[in-house]
Amino acid sequence: MSAPAGTGKTVLTSSWARRHPEDVRWLSLDDGDMAAPLWPRLVGALELGGAQVRLPDGVNEGNEPLPDALATTLAVRPHPVVLVLDCDAPLPADVAAGLDHLLRRSHERLRLVLLTRADPLLPLHRYRLAGTLTEIRTADLAFTPDEARVLLAAAGLDLSPVAADAVTARTQGWAAGLRLAALALATRAEPEQAVHDLRGDTGAVAEYLIAELLDSQSPEARQLLLDTSIADVLRPGLVEALAGPRAERDVALLAKGNVLIEELAERPGWFRYHALFRELLRAQLAYESPARLAPLHRAAATWLAGHDMVEDAVRHDAAAGAWDDAAWHVIDNLALGQVLVQQPPVLRDTLAALPADVEGVAPALVRAALALTAADDERCLNEVAQARELLAGARDGWTEAELAAECLTLAQASASSDAERALQAARAAAQLLDSAPRERLRAHPELPALIHSGDGAAQLLRGSLDLAAHAFTQGVHAGYAPGREAPVGSCLGHLALIAALRCQLRRATDLAAQTVALHQSANLHAEPNETAEIALAWVGMETYDLAGASRHTMRAAAASQGGGNDPLAATMLALVTSRVRHAHGDLVGALEVLDGARAAVPALPAWMQDELRLEQATLDLVGGRATRAVSVIEELADTANPAVALLRSRASLALGADTATPTVTGTATPLAVRVNSLLLDSHSHLTLGEEELARRAVERALLLAAPEHLRRPFREAPAEVRRLMRLDGDLLARHRWLGARGQRGYAHAPSRGHRAGEAMSSSPLSARLLEPLTPKEQEVLEHLAALEDTEEIAGAMFVSVNTVRTHVRNILRKFAVSRRNQAVRLARELNLLTAEDADRGLTPSG
Repeated sequence: MSAPAGTGKTVLTSSWARRHPEDVRWLSLDDGDMAAPLWPRLVGALELGGAQVRLPDGVNEGNEPLPDALATTLAVRPHPVVLVLDCDAPLPADVAAGLDHLLRRSHERLRLVLLTRADPLLPLHRYRLAGTLTEIRTADLAFTPDEARVLLAAAGLDLSPVAADAVTARTQGWAAGLRLAALALATRAEPEQAVHDLRGDTGAVAEYLIAELLDSQSPEARQLLLDTSIADVLRPGLVEALAGPRAERDVALLAKGNVLIEELAERPGWFRYHALFRELLRAQLAYESPARLAPLHRAAATWLAGHDMVEDAVRHDAAAGAWDDAAWHVIDNLALGQVLVQQPPVLRDTLAALPADVEGVAPALVRAALALTAADDERCLNEVAQARELLAGARDGWTEAELAAECLTLAQASASSDAERALQAARAAAQLLDSAPRERLRAHPELPALIHSGDGAAQLLRGSLDLAAHAFTQGVHAGYAPGREAPVGSCLGHLALIAALRCQLRRATDLAAQTVALHQSANLHAEPNETAEIALAWVGMETYDLAGASRHTMRAAAASQGGGNDPLAATMLALVTSRVRHAHGDLVGALEVLDGARAAVPALPAWMQDELRLEQATLDLVGGRATRAVSVIEELADTANPAVALLRSRASLALGADTATPTVTGTATPLAVRVNSLLLDSHSHLTLGEEELARRAVERALLLAAPEHLRRPFREAPAEVRRLMRLDGDLLARHRWLGARGQRGYAHAPSRGHRAGEAMSSSPLSARLLEPLTPKEQEVLEHLAALEDTEEIAGAMFVSVNTVRTHVRNILRKFAVSRRNQAVRLARELNLLTAEDADRGLTPSG
């Protein structure tokens, strides 16, 4: 049983021995006993236990042949004898050799239990091979959390399971540590809070560690322990840098000597001090040799930085007060991106103590990065300007510092929506990146990912979606390191938004899923990923999964509460939120969302402002305000946008034109625009009585929309077009996907045709209505015509039963009737419904 002091070797073995009193003999040996002959004491212990050791004639306790004679005596015994040797000090070599001889010659009649703090000089390898050795070591003796809770409770401590587990983790199950912790906590008024104050450098724990471990070492070993204690992990190479060329071998020997040092199971040759012992050693080093601290920390920092362990190097430099060196380690190792994006922000937290009066290029750049993470743009720009001023007078060979300056400029410009300055910085950073050391870039892939992400964000501000997608794709390919996934997650999320905006719905879903997976695996934040949720909400809206769209919209809105300043995300969230409200019949609320978005982000790029205005004009047309829609269209910055031409045609029809102006439907035109153009053409053909041409236009639109399952244009098409599709069973049989998602079949689709409101308000027959029906009331009316009850209508429209009842009451009031069937019959007379509106044949299975 080989383990450090205080691990419970003696207590455990004595409790076992008490259950076998007739078989076990016990001999305790301390440091003083090792100088006296062992054999007389060993024979005495055996005889005291009743082993009746009878030595042959001529052999006495001082003779050399004693081990042989003792072995012969034991070998003829009918039953084995168990001998416990409890050693506080290492066994001398001659004693170990004698014990080995005794064990081999006694024919298994001697069973030895050896309690030791250091492995003895016995041939343990031979015993293992022969299967005659059982080993119990430190890990086996460590208390489990359940065992520790029992021990703490026996000491009179009533700790919560969380606090008890914290004590176990702090002591690492070390028996003496648990016992001393229990004694310390028992004296505290608030033991639950005192758990977090347990340390190895004060109180009874420190006294025990000094007496039992530190002071028992040789002067050389003691100094080795102190010098290497500043490192959290003793790596090969680092140990030599701290304590000399033989230090690695000496540390391994100390670990075998059970000095509360453990070898890492996953990293052979790497060692780590017990946390409490490390605290004691560090405190003792600071007390005994304070002048050694700074040189030791500097030596550790130099070695660690040279092996791409910047975080640890900076921590040691900070401990030594070498802040200029700490900053240069960040810059030279291309770790600036780590400062910006690392989660948890370990490196950033260490550098937060960088004094303001430390001058130089690297400190200025690090302070700029810290200011950027704190959203202090002015300070960031000032620090970068100072660094550039110092760089201007320097020689060549400052690539890393220049790259850091450009990266900070890029990040700040992108965050403040300064597209031109961001693009200029992105180009400069990309050129510098090509000359940066490849091996350092491999260690810090977040830096190129940040550059590509900033480039993509700048291209988005300019409306260059193709260039933005290319930059974000490069950012994804740059890769990431654990804890530094944020730039790649941002690139994936923006690629999902771009795909959604382009109506590439399957690709958007896949990219959003990748974003969510990365976000969750990296545990970047507790809240959902904003860009992924917006992309999924957009897909839900375009495929007319209104429940999914609403759910993802709410999750995206919750994620954006953190104060994000992404203009594309803000624009698309406003658009999809407005569309969801529109789909649920809240036209006023849909317009309010758009107004709120423009007020919240007044510096939106022109093309994003255009997207919001296009949506507003569409809602104005739905609400029967064609004149206002035209005035909104006139405010658009990009009049060459195909969506603008489509909207002009819709406005022209709303203002009384006979037919719509043909729109461009080439492959370069966005999918949603092409589909809506064809549906508008179909409506024009129906107006002219050209039903076959109208049907062909719908067929072409369905073929275009099918690969992406784009449903929204058909759900919100003019009422006449929807009626045409409802009557054409063959058409719908070829396109079953149209009713496969969202509400229960296309026949349940809301009547949100862009002229529905106008038809009700402008038709001469509508004079028989007390007032025009709203789009939502028109939808309820169609469900009534299909003989659906209130619960069915509520389920189809994703609203409450009470809301449906309110709409029904309004319909009856406006028709001046008291029964639902009377309202349906009058609606058909007014050409607001046809008899076929009751047909469920839009999907043949309906």
